Amino acid sequence: MRHGRPFNPLPARTPLAEKVRLLRYGRGLPRWNIACDAHVTDGWLGHVENGDICAPDPTRLAQLAHALGVSYLELHDAAGYPHLIRADIPQDLMHLVYVLLELPDGDRRRFLRMAHAFLEPEYRKLFPDTEWVS
Repeated sequence: MRHGRPFNPLPARTPLAEKVRLLRYGRGLPRWNIACDAHVTDGWLGHVENGDICAPDPTRLAQLAHALGVSYLELHDAAGYPHLIRADIPQDLMHLVYVLLELPDGDRRRFLRMAHAFLEPEYRKLFPDTEWVS
């Protein structure tokens, strides 16, 4: 019993809700603690656990995965997103995508800005007729 209420592991309405709820209960952590670590509100996390939000923004999903101590892919699959692995994309590139998704938001943005600065001249050669917005 926590905070005067018994543990209620009733199945949630969505696979993501069930997964998040079971992971949090398994760690014995209150919702506000996970929400704080994930940089989301307690209310938002409550909506996820109740199945009201079944396909959250991938950035928030990555933050939640990090706070719960699981890989982004575990929650990605539970949210019902299409599989990211495609036959025409090299595995090394897919690994980079997964690593980027698990980075904290600020680090991910810094990396993407550096990659953009590095790759922009090549893009301009490949697509000379494209109008570029900086």
